[in-house]
This record gives sequence, C-alpha cells and structure tokens, in this order.
Amino acid sequence: MRDRDRLLNSAPSDTDRATADLHHHAAATWNTQDEPLLQNAPTPVRTLTRRGEI
Repeated sequence: MRDRDRLLNSAPSDTDRATADLHHHAAATWNTQDEPLLQNAPTPVRTLTRRGEI
C-alpha cells in the first residue's frame, strides 16, 4: 500500500486517486515549482473544499 492510499477512504474512486496523486506530486516538488504555479496551486483545493469533495 502506498502512503497516499492510507489517506483515502476504503473504496477510493479514480478521481480520489488522481487527486491524491496530484497533491503528492505538488507537495514533493513544491520547492522547484515556478511562481505562476505556486500562486495558482491553492485554487483547485479551494474549489474542491467548497464543493465538499475534500
């Protein structure tokens, strides 16, 4: 079991897995990202939070 799988529910959807993979990649590469990405990275999280998906 991969570390990010431990944070998902017992039956994660493909969307749950893709979102976890995206978050894992962003966290692992945060210090190497360019400024536009860093400025816009919080937007999907805010959107998903407002929709109740995370």
